[in-house]
Amino acid sequence: MDILFLQQKLKEEKEAKRAHLDGRHDYILSIVASCADLEKAEVEDAILEGTRIDRIDKFFAVGGFHHLMFYYQDVEASEAGLGPAGANPHSAKHKKAKVFITEGKDVALTGICVFFIRCNPSKAITPENVHQVNLKKCDTFDLKNLKGPADYLVAANSMETLEPVETCMKVWIKQIEQVIAENDQLRKEADDLGPRAELGYWKRRLSKFDYLLDQLKTSDVKAALGVLTAAKSKLLKSWWELDSRITDATNEAKDNVKYLYTLEKCCDPLYNSDPVTMVDAIPGLIHAIKMIHSISRYYNTSEKITSLFVKVTNQMITACKAYITKNNTATIWDQPQDEIIEKIHAAIRLKQHSSLAAAAIPVQDQC
Repeated sequence: MDILFLQQKLKEEKEAKRAHLDGRHDYILSIVASCADLEKAEVEDAILEGTRIDRIDKFFAVGGFHHLMFYYQDVEASEAGLGPAGANPHSAKHKKAKVFITEGKDVALTGICVFFIRCNPSKAITPENVHQVNLKKCDTFDLKNLKGPADYLVAANSMETLEPVETCMKVWIKQIEQVIAENDQLRKEADDLGPRAELGYWKRRLSKFDYLLDQLKTSDVKAALGVLTAAKSKLLKSWWELDSRITDATNEAKDNVKYLYTLEKCCDPLYNSDPVTMVDAIPGLIHAIKMIHSISRYYNTSEKITSLFVKVTNQMITACKAYITKNNTATIWDQPQDEIIEKIHAAIRLKQHSSLAAAAIPVQDQC
């Protein structure tokens, strides 16, 4: 009984930590998962089980840590066979790969290290700015000295000026290519995410690309482009291709956020209702998804609509499980039989209503 109590307590503490996570943690853990070739949910669970998650928060805070380090490697664990009076004569050690936060001093690196560095600890890392990419300042030449077309032409005809400007542009191109490469990576998501996660994903994308697009319009970038245009630099072709891709990615995220916001209210019952009352909200939800598929410029693909339906179904399943188990506090064997049967029937009715509502969409409107 004590063991069960301890397990329940640990589970509650873990879920309390999980509730504290936001877009900043999601961004950091997604990168760790990608580097270690793991699912993000697996990395998240490992970090929540550890005792150093506070280091992440201190990394985000004003004046906080300058770096944050994760190891993914084999660690020793104990398999204990407890004997009389708590003795442990059969203790055996085995190794298991695990993700954990470290200062880099207490444990030697034998596997993968993922390292994050803060350029400006005087500014807090927020859910809004964690995705933002700052184009590197041009250290080799002060672009603010160039005031207009006449200065651009003079700079273009001087190798002492043109070379550092081209060097700066190459750095920017590399930074933008990295952002686009991350954007093009296959999304790795937990299998049980609900529809709110879809809106959160596109809001983060919009924040990242909107901020980057604003940087492409700064005076420094305009000056560099003026010089390279006057010099007919070969770098311009790559730059304008990247500019076009960033603009398109920003427009896609903006459009998707706009339409998914209209869906948000329709999704609230999936999170706030039980299967009995949720049934009434299903037709409106399905109709809203149908409208997004019909009207949206970017979100009307089979891949995106199917992913959205999967997330809606995930949240229904989560709600049904919580309803049947009283928010994971009771098994079906702990409750009266007639009560459990009624709950299961309610879950089945929800499934049937959602299937009928989806089937009612005309074939040409389905993805």
